[in-house]
Amino acid sequence: MNIFRSAVLRGAVKSGTLLVVVAGIAGCSAHPGNTPPAVPRSASDRPDDAEGSQIHFMYVVPSDGTDRSLDTDGTLGTSIAALERWLATESGGYRLRIDRFQGAVDITFHRLPRTAAELASFGVFIRDELEDDLIAAGFNSPNKIYAVYYDGLATTACGGAFWPPVLPGNVVAQYLLGEPPKAPPCAANPFAPAATKPGYWEFGMLHEIFHGLGAVAECAPYHTRAGHASDDPRDLMYAGDEPWVPSILDINDDDYFGHSRSGCLDLDESPFLSRDVSGSP
Repeated sequence: MNIFRSAVLRGAVKSGTLLVVVAGIAGCSAHPGNTPPAVPRSASDRPDDAEGSQIHFMYVVPSDGTDRSLDTDGTLGTSIAALERWLATESGGYRLRIDRFQGAVDITFHRLPRTAAELASFGVFIRDELEDDLIAAGFNSPNKIYAVYYDGLATTACGGAFWPPVLPGNVVAQYLLGEPPKAPPCAANPFAPAATKPGYWEFGMLHEIFHGLGAVAECAPYHTRAGHASDDPRDLMYAGDEPWVPSILDINDDDYFGHSRSGCLDLDESPFLSRDVSGSP
């Protein structure tokens, strides 16, 4: 793997200074009665309710990893509902085009052929290795981005993404058992306890998905650090020396969402998003 690819990936997965536990935005990890209805586990991508560009969620464990059933116990369903609701509220009704089966989020379970230690040994390239294994297993639909909750060790960050056009790919990932240097372990962050209470993992997954959609483009006025925004630590796509405290979608609407400047990526035009004109979350 060449040096350029390494440098880009380091920017995409964020430095340890960004990976602190986000205070004040996440609660306990219990799942109350508003958990979305569970569907039986599937090891394959079930038939899609809709055609076109979609985000397909996956729960992935290494060959020797513990299966915590996060795909079937409501954990991921609640988390996805929380990130979706926050995005719709912040954007005036825009939602991710999420792959669904009979109305429910289609989350695929997959056990990888390699151990946690084998994958962690690739350091900043762990995302690339996850992508390679998933493509080999048939998860390579040309109209899908695979949003992966990886329940295994990573040594550099709590998440990673591809970033087109500089770094092509089809997998973005959250490393649930990551141990980034000089930062709390990723597992210290709880999942959203309800769809109305997004926290670290919800903002983190949406951050990585937006990288996969191309944000933040180099032509953006506050672009920094390979795909991030520099102007405010409250911005979903912020990277910088201050702690990341996400609560706002594109501060001042000038970098990656709703800026309406020609010739520079604006995610409100992405085929992976659609708008509910009612604006209802």
